[in-house]
Amino acid sequence: MALPPQFHADTAVRAVESGKDVLVEKPIALTVADAERAVKAAKDNSRIFMVGHVLRFHPAFETLKALIDNGELGEVRYIHSHRLGLGKFHTENDALWDLAPHDLSMILAITGTEPIEVRGEGAALLDNLSDFAHLHMRFPNGLRSHLFASRLNPYRERRLTVVGTKAMAVFDDVEPWERKLAVYRHAVWQDSGQWAFTANEPSYVAVGEGMPLTRELAHFMQCIETRAEPRTDGEEAIRVLRILTAGTVIHTGS
Repeated sequence: MALPPQFHADTAVRAVESGKDVLVEKPIALTVADAERAVKAAKDNSRIFMVGHVLRFHPAFETLKALIDNGELGEVRYIHSHRLGLGKFHTENDALWDLAPHDLSMILAITGTEPIEVRGEGAALLDNLSDFAHLHMRFPNGLRSHLFASRLNPYRERRLTVVGTKAMAVFDDVEPWERKLAVYRHAVWQDSGQWAFTANEPSYVAVGEGMPLTRELAHFMQCIETRAEPRTDGEEAIRVLRILTAGTVIHTGS
């Protein structure tokens, strides 16, 4: 369902009430109430409801998630994500709503929980919608995360960085496949009351090539066949939407 987001909820409700399984593009809706209404309709009609957070199906992110789950990075303490570029200007949605859902989905997959504090900042240069958006998040275990999204940036950046107690990892989707996922095993310690560190060259983790969209659609088809809950189901999308809503900055103009 690739429609402008203001039509997602009503169209999804009609689809599931007609007996259709649904894959909705991000964001799931423009309000949490509309999103909850669509997800409830899918449950009431026993329909598969999936949302297109496509980077959850990127082979590099799947490999990164496995490294984290296996303890390769140690305890995750900090996550930051940058999604920047020039273009795709809209009159309905700001940079946060247009660009951040994918990154928020990845961050929530890593943390396994919602933030307990969300603070948003934005700058509107062209009209009354944020062309630059920052999100600052604090999670129950003390983990902090920030996200920077912009559609008025001179260069393209698609980068997710995860800082752990044992190592740091960077998923950079602008890099070629053999360099998309890097692990840095830096060390920091105190020596005679002074901080010392070693900075090591990154090691690149082998990632199997595969188009995230193709893998996302294959997952949707598998869920239809097996009736399993999608990896990016409606509840996950609602969690993303709550963060977007909390972090939105309203610009009233001059």
